[in-house]
Amino acid sequence: MGGCIGINRRGRSGIDNSSENVSRPTSGSTRKNHLLCHETIRWRSDVPLTEGQLRSKRDEFWETAPAFEGRKEIWDALRAAAVAAESLDFQLAQAILDGACISVPNGFLTECYDELGTRYQVPVYCLSYPINIVKEDSGRDSPADTSEPVEGGTEIILKLRLSSTCQDI
Repeated sequence: MGGCIGINRRGRSGIDNSSENVSRPTSGSTRKNHLLCHETIRWRSDVPLTEGQLRSKRDEFWETAPAFEGRKEIWDALRAAAVAAESLDFQLAQAILDGACISVPNGFLTECYDELGTRYQVPVYCLSYPINIVKEDSGRDSPADTSEPVEGGTEIILKLRLSSTCQDI
């Protein structure tokens, strides 16, 4: 067992029992797996986003990603690991990845592989907040705590006529 049979190219044929010319991977996997990096990714959004917009963009990605490629249970594990890593619980994130047999070749969740070799790419907006995020409380859409008094205008009488009954109201 373990002997290699080969043909000697110098004209002699026979059995070659040496394994000097055989290259074997040192581990069972050819793709290296690194531990999850204990740092958050810093990035800048092209268009400044509010927390609500970022949350809805993340939800949209996590809901639609399993429909395109990969297994749903792996996507769910990646989402849980991303949430744990964002809250700086890197041990939990690593435990989730190990439990789901997800390898992280570069140490970040941006590119991952499952045990079957399927590639999973998670965008950076699902992993951390951008450095230019807009605080929602400073937005124009939210009502102010106190309002300024508004000067009263002139009162206008307005008559409306219903087209179905031809009555003024």
